[in-house]
Amino acid sequence: MKSLLKLVQVYDRICHHEPIISERSLPMKGMRCMDQRGVAKRIAILIASSILILLFFVCIPVVSAYVHNKTVLHAYRVINSNEQATQTVDATVTALNKEKLVQEIQQLKNQNDRSITTWFWNSSAALGTIVAALLAVVGVLATVTFNFMKELKDRQDARKKQAEERFKSVVEGLGGQSAETKIVSAVLLRTFLGPDYQEFYAQVFDLAVASLRSPKYTKSSKILISSVNIPEFPDSLSQAFVTVFKEAFPLAREEVKKQLREQKAQFNPQFLDATDVQLNETFLFGADLREAWMPGASLVKANLNAARLNGINLREALLLDAKLEQVILSKEDDLQANLNGANLTNARLKLADLTGANLRGAILTGAKLDKADLTGADLREWVEDGEPRPTILSYAQFEEATLTGAILDGADLTGADLSRADLTGAHLRRAILIRAKLDGANLSDADLSDANLEGTTGISAEELEIKANHLQGATMPDGSKHP
Repeated sequence: MKSLLKLVQVYDRICHHEPIISERSLPMKGMRCMDQRGVAKRIAILIASSILILLFFVCIPVVSAYVHNKTVLHAYRVINSNEQATQTVDATVTALNKEKLVQEIQQLKNQNDRSITTWFWNSSAALGTIVAALLAVVGVLATVTFNFMKELKDRQDARKKQAEERFKSVVEGLGGQSAETKIVSAVLLRTFLGPDYQEFYAQVFDLAVASLRSPKYTKSSKILISSVNIPEFPDSLSQAFVTVFKEAFPLAREEVKKQLREQKAQFNPQFLDATDVQLNETFLFGADLREAWMPGASLVKANLNAARLNGINLREALLLDAKLEQVILSKEDDLQANLNGANLTNARLKLADLTGANLRGAILTGAKLDKADLTGADLREWVEDGEPRPTILSYAQFEEATLTGAILDGADLTGADLSRADLTGAHLRRAILIRAKLDGANLSDADLSDANLEGTTGISAEELEIKANHLQGATMPDGSKHP
C-alpha cells in the first residue's frame, strides 16, 4: 500500500511542476484542438466577410441599372399621359418629345440587351468597380492567409520544441533514482505514441528495447537449459516497458518504412534492432511483430497466441514453454520467419501457420503442433561452424498437422506423434523416426531414403512400400534394412 501511495505522489509531483519530471511530459492535445478551432473560426469569419463585400459591390451596379430602368419607364408613362391630356400642344413640341422618347427607349433596349459584348461595354464602369473590389479582397485574403500560415508554422515549431522538451524530461525520469519515478516515466512514454508524435516512434521503441535488455541472461540456446537464468514474473517497470515495446514496434516500423519510401530506399529489419531482448512470461497476445529483428531474444513462457510473426527473425531465441497457438509465421510477401536454432521446447503451436517457416536446427522437444500448418517448412539440420545441428522434434505432437512438402532431412523425430498427419511429398531423408506414431499418416510420395523407422507404430512395411516414394537404405519398422 505504501508503494502505491508513493507512486501516486510521484505522479502528482510530475503533474504539478515538480523537478522529477516536468509537466511538459503530458501532451497538450486540448490546447492543440483549441488552437485549431480558433484558426478555423477566424478563417470562417474572413470568408463570410469577403462574400458580403463581393455581394455589396455586385449589387450596387445592378440596383443602379434597375432604378434607371424604372425611371425611364416612369418618364415614358408620364410623357404619354401628358400627350393624351394636352391635345392642343404645338406639333413641333410633340415631335421633339417623341424623338426624345424614342432615344430613351433605344437606350433602355441597349441596356437590357443580353448579349455578352453589349453587356460588357454597357457595364464597363460597374465591372471596373467589381474588379477593383475583387483585387482588394484577394489582397486581403492573401495577407491574412500568409499571416495565418506563419502563425500556424510558429505554433507548430513551438509545439515541436515543447514536445522535445517533454520527451527529454521523460527520458531523464527513466534514469532517476527511485523505482516509482522510472515506472511513471515508462508509462508516460506511451503518450509519445499518439498520431501527433511520429518523429518519436523509433526513439520510444529503442528506449523500450534498451530497458528490456539485460546482460545477465543467457544469449544462446546452445548451452544447457539448466544454466539459463529464467527470471520470475516481470516486475511493474518491466511490464510497463513490455507494453511500450508491443505498441511502439508496429508504429515505428511503418514510420521508418514511410521515411525510406520518400528517400526511395529499402527497409531493413535491423533498423529496429531488438537483439537479445528479454520478454519472459510476457503477455503478447495478438502482437504485430512482423519483420521484427529479435535474434537471441528470450521469450520463455511468453504468451504469443494469435501473434503476427511474418518475417520475424528469432534466430537462437529461447521460447521454452511459450504459447504460440494460432500464431502466424507463414511466408508472406517474401517475408520468411527465421527461427534457426530457436529453442521451442514444450511450446504450444496448435493451429499455428508455419507455412514456409525456417526452423532449421530448432529445438521443438515435446512441442504441441496439433493441426499446425507446416507446408513447405524448412526443418533440416543446420550446419554451424562446419558441424551439423539436427532439428530436434522428439516427442513432439503433430496430430492432424499438415507437413506437405516439408523438408525434414536429418530431423530427429524420435517418439513423435504423427497420427493422421499429412506428409505428402515430405523430405525425410536420414530422418530419425524411431518409435514414432504414424497411425493414419499420409506418406504418399514421401522420400524416406536412409531414414530410421525402427519401432514405428501405425504403419506396416508393406504400406510403406506402397505409399513412400523412396525407401532406399531405410531401416524398416521391424529393424530390417531396405535395399
